[in-house]
Amino acid sequence: MKNSKLHPGSGIYLALVMLFLYLPIIMLIVLSFNGTNSTSVIQGFSTKWYVELFKDSATINALTNTLILAVTSAITATVIGTLAAVGIDKMKKGVVKSSVMTVTNIPMMNPEIVTGVSMMLLFVFIGSILGAKNRKNLFHNFAAPPFFSFLLSPCA
Repeated sequence: MKNSKLHPGSGIYLALVMLFLYLPIIMLIVLSFNGTNSTSVIQGFSTKWYVELFKDSATINALTNTLILAVTSAITATVIGTLAAVGIDKMKKGVVKSSVMTVTNIPMMNPEIVTGVSMMLLFVFIGSILGAKNRKNLFHNFAAPPFFSFLLSPCA
């Protein structure tokens, strides 16, 4: 491998890109502690908006649902993804292993919007038949394990 040198302006370019990406996030954090309703006038440090946010029962309910969904999805993806990675690794090389690997990798190659819409339609249909109330949990439990099994699979 030959020794390549970076262009002298590449550091400046990288800094500008990072600034472009992270400046809106930094501004959002700074302005969230603003004491006024205005985003153009900064008037003192205040946690007023965070107090207002956590007074709202709908926000607390959404936060609780999000945390429950995240924990159950992470546990399910870990268990199913680990079992899938171990199972795929134990298969002998051949058509079946190659087919299973291909099917497992489809969610990573497919655009997320296509996967999301198709899974939504599928689980609305399944939910209407079975009467499932927590369809979001179904989607996350089906969508996450392929990514986890891919990460755990040893390179073949």
